[in-house]
Amino acid sequence: MKYQITLVERMILESLQIKPKNLNELNMCTKIEKDFIRNILTDLVSKNLIISRENKYQINKHLDQSMINELFNKDFLNVELMEMTQFCIKEKLYHKTEKAFKMKKVHMNEKEKKIYYGLLYNLESFLDSLEKKPLTTSDTTIHFWGEGNYGKIINHYINA
Repeated sequence: MKYQITLVERMILESLQIKPKNLNELNMCTKIEKDFIRNILTDLVSKNLIISRENKYQINKHLDQSMINELFNKDFLNVELMEMTQFCIKEKLYHKTEKAFKMKKVHMNEKEKKIYYGLLYNLESFLDSLEKKPLTTSDTTIHFWGEGNYGKIINHYINA
């Protein structure tokens, strides 16, 4: 059985990772309409990813390794990442949302690369420290960054 999940399903699963919740708590945490959540919960229960006990939903702690592997399948995660980044890029381009997506093409010498990687390490450490604080899932912000070699990107484009 394939367990490709949608962004909405993943959001609900992430909310349930914090603690079991009932429908109202999931609604408050995710800001998704209750009827929509109810449908998603039915699907997640049918996939055996969550269970319902005493009117609360929780992650199925008895998932076998093949189910876990499917949830983190690289092809499925790639689709999710593309959906998130495409949304942020569209926000930047069409709605002029300044913080939605940033990109710069720069050349760095070795000294500048060391400074950059030090700053990146500090940023990652800071963001890692924030992961431990429980928040409502809908208020969570997604930060992404990375780098690619311009030449490799162009060669991939040409040879694709």
